[in-house]
Amino acid sequence: MVAVIDDYYHHAKSETLYVKDNEGIPAVELRLFNQNVDQKIWLTPVLGTMNLGPASLSFTRLPNKKAEAQFREGAKEVGRGLVQLLLNDAPQVVDLDKLNIGEPFPLEHEGATLELVEYLPHATVENDQLISKSPDPHNPAVKLLLKTPQGEQEWLLFALLPELNTRVSNSGENFDASLLYTREENKGDRSLELGLTKQGELLYRVDGKQAKPIAQGDTVKTGWMNLQAELVTYHPKARKEKLMKEVHPKKGKEDKAPGPAIRMSINGLQGGKPFWLERGDIRKMMDDSGKELYIGYGYKTVSLPFTIKLEDFRVGFDPGTQTAATYESDVLVDEQKHTIAMNEPYEGHGYKVFQASFSKSGAG
Repeated sequence: MVAVIDDYYHHAKSETLYVKDNEGIPAVELRLFNQNVDQKIWLTPVLGTMNLGPASLSFTRLPNKKAEAQFREGAKEVGRGLVQLLLNDAPQVVDLDKLNIGEPFPLEHEGATLELVEYLPHATVENDQLISKSPDPHNPAVKLLLKTPQGEQEWLLFALLPELNTRVSNSGENFDASLLYTREENKGDRSLELGLTKQGELLYRVDGKQAKPIAQGDTVKTGWMNLQAELVTYHPKARKEKLMKEVHPKKGKEDKAPGPAIRMSINGLQGGKPFWLERGDIRKMMDDSGKELYIGYGYKTVSLPFTIKLEDFRVGFDPGTQTAATYESDVLVDEQKHTIAMNEPYEGHGYKVFQASFSKSGAG
């Protein structure tokens, strides 16, 4: 078995991606972008839900027809809401989903009806006109016509801004009426979900709504922060692979830069394909015979020609403060006691052993 190191970066940043593999799992690469953001993210069914702040992303297998049907149907949307009505001191609650535009709905009060004139899920004013900007219920409002044998009143009601509720017109005799519009806010998290059917069809849904097909190269609007999502890559079967990018830190900033990485290949392991190891990595692999091997990359270790054991460690503080001033250690070198201080290293066997400083952590 021969190992070959064919590349080395003194400062390297890792990047995980997925490549086609006949024995792998499904993987998708999404690009999320708007005028301020441009980010690519890989999703697989084993990664679970990924929270990004404004929303969550997920990729799920749909193992059977029932799971597929539920995903396609989407979560049940909250309806138009309710109107709480007080007419001549008689209360009544009306479900607006039972009202059809232009059709009077009979109330419990004798001879009274309530008619839905207009439903505005996303009410806003443009060119001095009240319109609905979108079908999503961001600012629900309704126009209602309340009729009694005495006369009629037209009302404009806002679910989220009740202080703007207005009786916009009145005809016939005046009568006492009070109306309040309430709509349960959907408190579910904003989300973009991808689902893979048993037949291999890829679906997506936004915020739990009805699912639609999606294919590689398609772009969909998410509705959050003007973000769009592009399906950049779809692999029905893929394996995870780590790539490294070389980093060139500014002079004097080398100590804050990421550590080194090597790319190596070993004949008899994963077909001799190269792989990356960052410093500190230990990778479990199988050779062609099925035997487990551990491959690691780190600092070179050497055996000392003597034994050393820490017996005691002491910190001295400046008088009246908690500021550390001195450090020293009692050690046994080949069973012989020595004290190592900040400026008094142990010297022997061709080595010097120095006393380092010490910083107490928040955990003690």
